[in-house]
Amino acid sequence: LTNAIVDGMKAHPERCNIQADALSTLSQIVWSLPAAAKQMVNEEGCLQLAIDAMEIHASHSKTQQSACELFVALSYDKTCCQVMLDSDVISSVLNSIKGCLKKSQPKAL
Repeated sequence: LTNAIVDGMKAHPERCNIQADALSTLSQIVWSLPAAAKQMVNEEGCLQLAIDAMEIHASHSKTQQSACELFVALSYDKTCCQVMLDSDVISSVLNSIKGCLKKSQPKAL
């Protein structure tokens, strides 16, 4: 179901807009087909792809937001929650928040 999306993310890790759009699409698939969540996390490695995209594109807000949207969608599945707790999702989200806070700080005159 998501092979083409995952393949696109793997083929173009440096392209922030492809990563952001792919992550957004994956989250919509999870909302529409909740059973796809486990497959995405266990078989297709979408969780790690999202974490990688957040690290590679730390200053791209759309990628950060889309990855977080995927994590929220996946959080409704108990198994996915445990996988996320056992991975780097929490630290990736915290790093994203820190990055956004730094960008929003007013510059000294």
